Amino acid sequence: MQDTTNLNDQFAAPSGFSPAEMLACLKCGKPNAPTRVNCLYCAAELENLSTGGEAGRLDLTPPEPHENGFSVIILPGASGEARSAAAVLGRSVDEVRKIVAAGVPFPVARVRNAEIAVSLVAHLSNFGFSCATLADPELDVKTPPRRIRGIEFMTDRLRMFDFNTTAVFEATVDDLRLLVAGRHAVSRSTTSENLKRGKADSKKPEESKDQRDEKMLDIYVTGDDRGYRIKTSGFDFSCLGDAKTMFASENVELLAETIKELRAGIVLDSGYNDVRDLLDPVWEPDFHREAQGLHRSGLGRLSRQASDVFDNLNQFTKYSRMRNHLL
Repeated sequence: MQDTTNLNDQFAAPSGFSPAEMLACLKCGKPNAPTRVNCLYCAAELENLSTGGEAGRLDLTPPEPHENGFSVIILPGASGEARSAAAVLGRSVDEVRKIVAAGVPFPVARVRNAEIAVSLVAHLSNFGFSCATLADPELDVKTPPRRIRGIEFMTDRLRMFDFNTTAVFEATVDDLRLLVAGRHAVSRSTTSENLKRGKADSKKPEESKDQRDEKMLDIYVTGDDRGYRIKTSGFDFSCLGDAKTMFASENVELLAETIKELRAGIVLDSGYNDVRDLLDPVWEPDFHREAQGLHRSGLGRLSRQASDVFDNLNQFTKYSRMRNHLL
């Protein structure tokens, strides 16, 4: 007899359609071609959940850059049908399994309106997943956490010093609830094209790459959704006393552990760096191109430069805010 598991794998993505185009049957969970009305495997009717897209498909087109959207988030604790969820989301089964294994709330789609979000949640719930939704204004990347330059540990509270002003923020130890650790990564790829008498040289443009990576720590307290942010650059780690090391990257980890030990129940999430690639399809890093004009590259020689810049700061802020909202 033929192994049914292998049969499922063979039927997971029938030729002619990409995984993103497939319809998941609400009865048996198997993927079907978007042209079908009834399930190929159990003959159940394929429900039409389109909202302006093709019949029978959820329209998971993300909003335009200037538009607000809704993020659909799978919550930890439920082991649903990964294959069925993958067919609906247009993700691989392996990706869905990794998302579930992460053990934290995780965004699986960002859609244009609340109605599509509700439909997708209904799909995923039918497959055994617990879900939540967050609107872009709740994540509020335009108002990042307050950056601080130092901390003073007191008997029952913390004093945090604003990075740009003389403002001082205080929080009781009992109000500390969440720490989110991550990295701010900026990747810059610069091309330089030599010019001859105002025209491009026939030689291949030169390309250089630069990567900057800095550890960060966000602190959240009860009753304050904005939070506080520590970056390794510009922070005074003298609050660690004798435990302070020569390396800022080590000190930010020590600081996170020191704060966590102040009170039982403080959550420390240090998993962002491990799941960044899985976040990219939903909350992609920011990209922009910088035209840097003409530069002199030698006697009488000019070059034209431009840079492509990828920045994950807003992505990390969304992840951090999501963890606070859904804690």
